[in-house]
Parts: sequence; C-alpha cells; structure tokens
Amino acid sequence: MAALGVRGVNSGWTQALAGWATGLVRDYGAVQNDATMESLNRFRWAIWVMIPLHMFFAWEFGQYRIHAGQEAWTTWSRTISLSHEVMAMVLMIIGTFIILYVPANRPAKALAYALQMALTGGYLVLGAVLTLADLRVGAGAGIATYLLASIVISVVSLIRPEIYLPLFFVVYAFFDHALRRLGLDAVQLDGVRLLSMSVPVMSAVASWTVWQQYVKATLLQRQLSARNAELQYLAQHDMLTGLFNRRHFTHEAQAELARAARAHRPTSILIADVDFFKKINDRYGHPVGDAVLQQVAKIFSDCVRTTDVVARLGGEEFIVLMPNTGQAGAMALAQKLRAALELHPLQVAPHVIPVTMSVGVSELAAGCSGAFEAVYAAADQALYSAKALGRNRVEWGVLLAPAAPQHYHGPQ
Repeated sequence: MAALGVRGVNSGWTQALAGWATGLVRDYGAVQNDATMESLNRFRWAIWVMIPLHMFFAWEFGQYRIHAGQEAWTTWSRTISLSHEVMAMVLMIIGTFIILYVPANRPAKALAYALQMALTGGYLVLGAVLTLADLRVGAGAGIATYLLASIVISVVSLIRPEIYLPLFFVVYAFFDHALRRLGLDAVQLDGVRLLSMSVPVMSAVASWTVWQQYVKATLLQRQLSARNAELQYLAQHDMLTGLFNRRHFTHEAQAELARAARAHRPTSILIADVDFFKKINDRYGHPVGDAVLQQVAKIFSDCVRTTDVVARLGGEEFIVLMPNTGQAGAMALAQKLRAALELHPLQVAPHVIPVTMSVGVSELAAGCSGAFEAVYAAADQALYSAKALGRNRVEWGVLLAPAAPQHYHGPQ
C-alpha cells in the first residue's frame, strides 16, 4: 500500500511537471515569431552604430606600432584589428538582409531565425576571440570582454532557452579549448578557466530573465488586445444574431447621412418587422423564436450588398442602411428581402415555420440634409402602414418634414 501511495505521489508530480513543461513550450512557441522580429528590429538600429565602431577599432589597432622584440604584441594587434574588420563586414551583410526583411512586416521564417542566430553567435565568438588575444599577451582585463559581449547579446537577442543554452555552451567549449592552447602557466590557466565558467551561466541567466519577461509581457498584451476586441464587439453587436446593434447602427447612419449630404448622394433606410412573431414564440417557445430571428438575420446578411449596414433594432425588428441608394433601389432590395423570407420557410427542427415580414422604406434625397431621426421616423411610419394594409408587404414613407436642400457655393 505504501508503495502504491509513493507511486501515486510520483505520478502526480510527473503529471504536474509535464503540464508545466507543455505550458512553457506552448507559450514559447506562441511568441517566438514576435521575439525574433523584435530582435531583428533592435539589431536593425544597433548595426549602424556598431559598423563604424568596429571599423574604427580595426583601423586603430591596425595602426598600432610594436617595438623590436615584441612580436607577440604584433600578433595581438593584428588579431584584434582583423576580428573587428571581419565583424564589420558580417554586420554589413546581415544588416542589408535585415533592412530588406524587417520593414516589410513579414512573419518570421527561416531567414529571420538565421539572421538572429548569426548575429548572436557572431558576437559571442567575437567576445571569446578578443579575450583569448588579450590573455595571450596579458593585455585587457581578463575575461571581461568575453563576459561583456555574452551578457549584452543575451539581453538584446530574444532567444528561447532550448536554443540559447546549447549556443552559449558551444561557444564556451570553443573558448575553453583555445584557452588551454595559449601556453599560460598552470596557475593562471586554472584561474581563468574557473572564472570563465561563470560566463555561460551568467549569460544564460540574463537571457532567460529577459526572455521570460518578454513572454509574459507579450502574452499579457495579446490577452488585453483580445479582451478589448471582445468588448468592442459586444458594444457594437447584437449577441443573438451577430448583427450590429441599434447604438452602433445609429452612429453609422448619422455618419453616412452627413457624408451623403456633402457628396450629394441619396441614402435610404428600411425597417422590417417579422409578422406575428409573438405567435411563433407562444406556439413553439422562445428558443425556437430565437432560432427564427437568427435565420432571418442570415437572410438579411446574404441578400444585402457589401456597402449596406444591417442591424437588429430589438425584438423582431431589423433595419438596413443603404448608402448611395434612391427610392427605386431601396424598394427593390426591400422586396427582395421580403420575397426571400416568404419563399423559404424556416427550418427549426423538427418544425418548418413559414415566416413573412412587413417593411417600411424611406430616403434622404441627394443634395438634402436631414437628421437620422427624421428618416427613421418616415420608414417606421411606412412599416406601420404595411402592417395596417395586411402585412407581408413593402411601403414607402415620405419624410415628415422636408429635408433642406444643400447648395454648393464654391470656396468662400
């Protein structure tokens, strides 16, 4: 029994650890593209500072004059100069690719990862080479150059742990192998090797810390953006049908009427009401009534033009804004919607429900200005006329108050 208990505890820990690891991999993969492009964007600006700096160091150490008998220092200065010269050329090549790649806002692909790895690995190797050159002649400040290059690049380049750990330790293995061939005395060699072990460890810690912060910030930003988008959707749409709600439709209609008045274009509105909808609810129940409204909304969405705006006013009432549409076009669309609903009984399993609707249409003529409320009132009055005349019909509504014509007087 005790063994079973221990196995159960171990299994629980194993599952928890596996879940944690799976979550990390999922989060890391979710931000990898953004992290790579962010790194390239950082390099994009830093490169043009570093190229002149490397060229200056290449020239400066190339001018170094050595006295007779100091050939080791000649090798040292040439190594430093050549290293900076090579790095400057590498940056020119990589920088050209980054300039072409980053501004295009392309998703990170193999080229982007290769550019990031080339820059990261290049600076790690540069730090190791410069430090080895310094140690050979006793110049510089020990492993400071190697450490500084590793720390800086680990902070600037956003790399996943499973990638940067092998990268840092491969460069360290190269450094340690070359270090043992420098000919240092045993005491100095042991001291430098002991200190250099801290470089990949400190670099890995710095890289992991920056990476974790970036992952958390990016995922939080995405959550906030998604939540804001959801809230915006909820504020603008009717939850049952997915159409715009009355508030957003009114905003869109007011803006369109203002544009139409300036451009001397007609704008029309139709209001539709499902006939005898209360009887559908009473006979079949509210869930079926909701399904009917959803299918009516789909018919509206399928029949209107891409420039039209469809909304649910509330209950069984729908409204359509038709920009750049006069009386003939508006009446034609209204008849099309009415016929589509009449000729296709709605399927709400196990029921087949014949549904009709009454429609009122009104127009703000070209060159006129008028409030949305006036056009809406005219269409609403026409809707009630359609109901009074027997339903399942379309009626035209005239503005209750004449709209004022707009005249263009030219520049003042």
